[in-house]
Amino acid sequence: MKHWYIAGSGAIGSLAAANLVKNNCKVTPIVRHTSQTKGRSFQTIDGQLVSLPAGIELTDCKQIEHLFVPLKAYNIIPFLTSVSDKIVNHANIVLCHNGMGTIEQALKVLPKSANLYFCTTSNGAFKQNNKVVHAGQGDSYWKKVNKGSEPSLTAKDFNLLFNPIVESNDLDSILWQKLLVNCAINPLTAIHKVKNGELLADKYQPIIENIVAEVCTVARSLQVALNQKDMLALVNKVIKTTANNTSSMRQDVENKTKTEIDYINGYISQQAAKLNIQVPENARLLNAIKQLENY
Repeated sequence: MKHWYIAGSGAIGSLAAANLVKNNCKVTPIVRHTSQTKGRSFQTIDGQLVSLPAGIELTDCKQIEHLFVPLKAYNIIPFLTSVSDKIVNHANIVLCHNGMGTIEQALKVLPKSANLYFCTTSNGAFKQNNKVVHAGQGDSYWKKVNKGSEPSLTAKDFNLLFNPIVESNDLDSILWQKLLVNCAINPLTAIHKVKNGELLADKYQPIIENIVAEVCTVARSLQVALNQKDMLALVNKVIKTTANNTSSMRQDVENKTKTEIDYINGYISQQAAKLNIQVPENARLLNAIKQLENY
């Protein structure tokens, strides 16, 4: 059985850890302080409690062959840099986060023989005291994003992390759709201090339409085909199905922690600048969240 290291002790990492533990895999979370993971448990959707393994600090890590990195986007590269001397040749590294823009940077940090993968999941999980609760089953997809070397991870390996999960040859389109949804919902809920469902109000719909139009224009220029009408319908569908949710960006702003805006609307603004495309709505939201972060 593979020995998996997991970066941090967040909700999605804990979900993967619990799945691995249930399949008798060896799992070691890498944490800032070992006290973060003492006596923690994971509650599955059917109410089963799974004891989560204790974590170790980075200085106690030895050789890492299999690593799952479900961190905030802005923590991905600093973490990989700090752990790079522990990563063996031909290691398997799986990134999982909101937004886009880390893959190219990660390839510069990792050994050339490393196998890099990206996965995305819409599973819902949240922390509750010393327990992590699996709140909702979602769709999960994965793809290898570099040539790397053998042996690579297989579908069976990924099904140990998330079940079900599907290998996707069209992961770019899936990631862009998720990015587009996040570009609309996250900053608006954070700026206006509202739950997701309130974005269905008439006053927000023209703004959402502008966001969708801008993201679709940038995506098309990068050879990713997104239909504007379909994407607007998708955003409003997600708003309806998550109506009672508080977005992660709103939570970050309210908790006075850094947001992932640079990898969401910021990524769109960055790509648009390279393509000489104007994205005023995304730029405005980016600046507004930056001001809230610095408040």
